[in-house]
Amino acid sequence: MNNKILQSIIDITKQRDMDSLEYSLAITLSEITDISEFIIYKFLDKNLAADLEVTLHLSIEKDKEGKADYQWHRSEINRIVHSNPIFEECISSDEPAIEKQTGSITQLLIPLKQSDMVVGIISISSDNSLTPHRPLIDGLIYIYSNYLTLLHENETDKLTGLYNRRTFDHKLNRLLIDQKRKSQNNNKYFKGSTRSHDKDSSAWLAGLDIDHFKHVNDTFGHVYGDEVLLLLAQEMKKHFRREDIIFRFGGEEFIIILSSTNLKNAQAALERFRTHIENFTFPQVGKITISLGFAKITDQDFPPNILEKADKALYYVKENGRNQTCCYETLVAKGELTSSNKTGSVELF
Repeated sequence: MNNKILQSIIDITKQRDMDSLEYSLAITLSEITDISEFIIYKFLDKNLAADLEVTLHLSIEKDKEGKADYQWHRSEINRIVHSNPIFEECISSDEPAIEKQTGSITQLLIPLKQSDMVVGIISISSDNSLTPHRPLIDGLIYIYSNYLTLLHENETDKLTGLYNRRTFDHKLNRLLIDQKRKSQNNNKYFKGSTRSHDKDSSAWLAGLDIDHFKHVNDTFGHVYGDEVLLLLAQEMKKHFRREDIIFRFGGEEFIIILSSTNLKNAQAALERFRTHIENFTFPQVGKITISLGFAKITDQDFPPNILEKADKALYYVKENGRNQTCCYETLVAKGELTSSNKTGSVELF
């Protein structure tokens, strides 16, 4: 058993992204303890009164020989879970965990901390008492929480708190794999999305540049330039849906991956944000504008090709007046750009 626990710790700490870390913790606990369900809830923002979001939900059923059947509830990844008195008790209690008994089911609720801040709740359920496993469960979650802090610092941009460029490849590759799997199964990507779906739905990648940002730095200084970047990132978080993914790509460049929707809705979402920023007043600096170019993500694409298409659309905007939103596919259809479609077999990992 000691060797198994040691191997489990090795498996958890060898992960290099938060998604894989969560999966590794869930599988580890299911293999060395007798649990039937594992859920990770995370706050949508730093306000503990905010809604919780399910980032992982795993159900485990074991046969008579102890062989586990894992059921990942992917459709719940973006489902909002509203306030629950048990959650509030878990957060406010001085105890490291809250244990509840409902019929024959034992539920253990553990505050998830990151740099001493509560960022969510882990729920573990079992048909049997979890008391004998508590030292092991507490220890593994403590290791997970510490490692989560390290990964968060590694995956996010220090100024804006958005995902950084290093994280982009993993997130996009994961999206492409999931989208291809869903396409093969005749399912819609991002089932939990609140955007409407139709047969023309897909994910979209948008490149965003701040217009004349060098002028902002040269005129007001880099301190105010950084404030513009920070405020822009905050407005992006408010504007885009929780299932959309936002990155600071470097300097004044940002990337937005829109969850599954059609061209009309993607264009409208990006254009609404462009207009919002055009009318937004930045302290000391005043008004700025942004340019956006976006392209469709299909399950036949691979990352360099998607970036190239979005970049072409963005370059077109910057060469034709800036402060606009243009779609690569629309520009190609109008003859404004030449198609650069490249498909092929590419190893994503």
